[in-house]
Amino acid sequence: MFGAIVGAIGAISAGRRNAAAAEAEGEIAKEEAAYNAQLYRNSALAIEQATEANTYQKLYYNRQFASKQRLAQATMGAMIDQDTPMLVAVEQLKLMSNDINNFRRGKAIEVAFERSKANMTEFKGDQAVYLADMKANAIRRSSVMSAFG
Repeated sequence: MFGAIVGAIGAISAGRRNAAAAEAEGEIAKEEAAYNAQLYRNSALAIEQATEANTYQKLYYNRQFASKQRLAQATMGAMIDQDTPMLVAVEQLKLMSNDINNFRRGKAIEVAFERSKANMTEFKGDQAVYLADMKANAIRRSSVMSAFG
């Protein structure tokens, strides 16, 4: 009888330790997920900042190119008409603007992807805690059942 009681107490205390270890694993997984999510958010921020800098640089060079074209055409006395260099310059300016917009759009997609990875990583961390709690509860129930059953 005494041996059965000691065995039951031992099973229950072992179950408590195992359950606490499972819960600790879940908390560690959540902390890791939060850290990784912050890395993804920092990456998104870096992409945004680099995009702004690159966009500014592209705009600067495009304006510089356009002003050189205008100056050259003004000195030649070009007029806007069919198939003139002036129309070609206008078309080039439109293409430059489209390039900048496509660049921004592509970078916005990258930022959204990094942010969604951060959100998914946090979700996985939350799920790890939930699953660890479920595992800990199962271990507790199992230890109690094995102690008395």
